[in-house]
Amino acid sequence: MKKHLCLLILSVVMFGCSENKKSNNSETIKPQIWRIGDIVNDFDEPTGKHYISADFYGIFRNNATSGDLLGIRLIARNTTGIEYDYSIYLEFDEYCNGTLDIDYSDDPIYVKIVNKEARKVFKGQNFYDLKDKNGAYVTLENILTEEGLYTFEVAWKYNLEYQFIIDSKNINQALVDAKLAPKPDKN
Repeated sequence: MKKHLCLLILSVVMFGCSENKKSNNSETIKPQIWRIGDIVNDFDEPTGKHYISADFYGIFRNNATSGDLLGIRLIARNTTGIEYDYSIYLEFDEYCNGTLDIDYSDDPIYVKIVNKEARKVFKGQNFYDLKDKNGAYVTLENILTEEGLYTFEVAWKYNLEYQFIIDSKNINQALVDAKLAPKPDKN
């Protein structure tokens, strides 16, 4: 019940897209500052547990539209109760109208993530089977905590495609501040 309530609260606070207009590319993606939020119980009382989130923007296309605005919310939170065991989730809002359009219950059929600066490419059939160029499995958490600028191409069923960029700069500090990750050793 509490898990579902937390997801509901996170989804209700969804996106604050400022404009609902077409975009010709996904190059304008400056994140808002990483936000740290409190996870609350059934009585809206803080549990002492936190999550981080940031909003990004890109474009989507399908059979009916091309180049419309896409809102992306990245959320990192602990789902297991084990200290420093967090997961990263992406939520998508087509047209930036405040509605959650696709989450992980609808698996994509192709995912490609590129960090040009680090010259790294990750591909998979969904967000759970991403592989690096050597065929080794990697997680979204492993990818994004190597801070950098990541270009995402995601294809879903029925000719639906998303293109967006996530700048994961300072994600590690936000994870530490939210007590989702340990402080790095200074050795």
